[in-house]
Amino acid sequence: MTGKSIYDVSDGRVLLLDGGFGTMAMNGFTADEIHEAYLRAGADIIETDIAASSHDGAAEAARTARAAAERHTAMNPGRPRFAFGAVYPSGSNVPEHVEGLLDGGIDGIIFETATSVKALVGSLETLASITARRGIRVPVMVSATLTRESVLPSGETIADFYSAVRGFEPLAAGFNCSFGPESLLKPLEELAGMSDMRIMAYPSAGLPDRDGRYPVTPAAFAAVVSEYLERGLADCVGGCCGTTPEYISALNGIVGRYTPRTMTKNKKRDL
Repeated sequence: MTGKSIYDVSDGRVLLLDGGFGTMAMNGFTADEIHEAYLRAGADIIETDIAASSHDGAAEAARTARAAAERHTAMNPGRPRFAFGAVYPSGSNVPEHVEGLLDGGIDGIIFETATSVKALVGSLETLASITARRGIRVPVMVSATLTRESVLPSGETIADFYSAVRGFEPLAAGFNCSFGPESLLKPLEELAGMSDMRIMAYPSAGLPDRDGRYPVTPAAFAAVVSEYLERGLADCVGGCCGTTPEYISALNGIVGRYTPRTMTKNKKRDL
């Protein structure tokens, strides 16, 4: 898609993920409209709908996301955009889902909202087997969700998670969803203290009330994520449940102030 790989781009700046897909889809937006909105907001990486997990559904989702990313790369070749396929590692059809995404021309895979290290490792091994058979290399990112006790729902610790995934050499590893941006500060600090990998973080906008409203505003969300970057806790940020293009636009306004923690120890740039 572009002369620069995702690895080249991630070495040079903090990457910006998109926000919640389901949040937008529930309001009637199509996949192409969702991708377009997040790309206009400044996302470097857009994700497919994790629910599109059949082979044909995943392939079509990949083609739609890839086309949107290519449009924006063509408009500004100096800032390439990428389409990644979102896969739930505890799903029953991970092989079919992955094969469909690859057949659709996806740029990379994100195994997200992992609740169990065992399931995540199984998914990574499945991807490794599929890509070896195809004779290709595909960038992969991995993200777990955490309980209020800062462990995976399976009870496994952050150290367990890190030890299990580092051998697969993911592009980035970290956390998503959880209970809002502030809930990830301590877990990210723990992971950053042991990790020599890029760290990703894309929290929810808090927990919704009975009317489905999320409590954390775009400005408040960006303020906490800015703290991640200021403290050198993340290389790639975005949003999960409850976040919309407004949240990603707010993040786009701050990520340029920082450089990747893994390359520069996150010294702040002079603007």
